Amino acid sequence: MNFLDGYLTIQGNYRKSNQDSIFLMKAAYGGEEILFAGVCDGMGGYEAGEVASSFCARQMNEWFRGSLPKLFHRTDNWEQEICREWAALIRSVNHELVRYGGQKGIQLGTTLTGFLIAGGEYLAVNVGDSRGYMFGKKIMQITKDQSLVAEKVRCGLITEEEAKISGERNVLLQSVGIDEEIKPEYYGGKVLPGVGFLICSDGFWHNVSGEEIISELTEQAAGEEGGLSLRLMALAEQAMERGEKDNISAVCVRVTDDAPRPAVRNDDYVIVQEVLAPAGDSHE
Repeated sequence: MNFLDGYLTIQGNYRKSNQDSIFLMKAAYGGEEILFAGVCDGMGGYEAGEVASSFCARQMNEWFRGSLPKLFHRTDNWEQEICREWAALIRSVNHELVRYGGQKGIQLGTTLTGFLIAGGEYLAVNVGDSRGYMFGKKIMQITKDQSLVAEKVRCGLITEEEAKISGERNVLLQSVGIDEEIKPEYYGGKVLPGVGFLICSDGFWHNVSGEEIISELTEQAAGEEGGLSLRLMALAEQAMERGEKDNISAVCVRVTDDAPRPAVRNDDYVIVQEVLAPAGDSHE
């Protein structure tokens, strides 16, 4: 299993800085590629949001580099082990951000949505309201928003249309770094060649429809060199034209068997791509 990918993280038209961070990692192992990608949407003001999302993204990046290869070499039951390691890592990141906020007298936090694709399966983790989708001819939201309006929709108190214009739509029930207790949610499933995955901040998904995502990211041009990044930028521009005020970040991955296979031994774990765009920078 191999991948085509694209990404962007931009400040947008209204914010004074970019508090989002993204990570996108690939490794060659077992005769195929393994991919780990995610989005962290920081909150807490200019410097605080940047600190939170950057720290979280860097820790996830280090996990992929250092801990995952050891896990693959010691067990075949890697799905459960990965979820345990993610839980411990997120608790540690949360603790450090809470401690840092206490020292500085500030509140800071970040969302986290991360996807690992390996061995024909995906594992995902989510805290907050960044999202993960899987798409082909149809699109499906895999993650569940941990937000007040999403919970009200699930309880039947408001409609999805009402949630889109609610003054409470930015109120999160969970984020990394705000509270001592944190409850990430985990998802998993099978992966077939030809499907795509989109991981994005709320600044991306607020003003872009599922039909537009499918149309842009499954067109032939999206499979060309740099095509997915250009298509993501086209969607981001649509969002800004419709009045989006937040930072905008997204990572898109399409699963393919057509991409060149890394020339490494099956038992080696070799990083073949690494993208880490910390908050404060804009990448497209």
